[in-house]
Amino acid sequence: MNQTLISNFTYLSQVALFAGIAVLIFAWVEKKEQLEKIGHVLFILLGVLAAWILASGQIVVPEIIDGQLPKEARLISFFTGLVVTAILAAVAIVLKIKKSKYSNWINVIIGLVALLLFFMVYELIKA
Repeated sequence: MNQTLISNFTYLSQVALFAGIAVLIFAWVEKKEQLEKIGHVLFILLGVLAAWILASGQIVVPEIIDGQLPKEARLISFFTGLVVTAILAAVAIVLKIKKSKYSNWINVIIGLVALLLFFMVYELIKA
């Protein structure tokens, strides 16, 4: 996979993560369920993109030299985290539909995982 495509995927992911986090926080503060669903859909779409990248084998990890993890290996873990976030967002939508008391907790978990991934991709882009 060439560097330009990697940069595009990581930048798109960073922007979408930031937007999803911002929408979820705004929806929580303003108590707007429709915005919350939009945030969840953003994370699901991002997870679908990440699953496609992982399934298509576009990221090839070179051999590990001097015990340092290559950037591509860190990208694979980042995209796997996006897939996990998408699964959590789908669970959050189901819990919200069922009006479960745990739907707010899953949003907190999604927010924390998304923040972790946001800073992970920030370090990947910076490197």
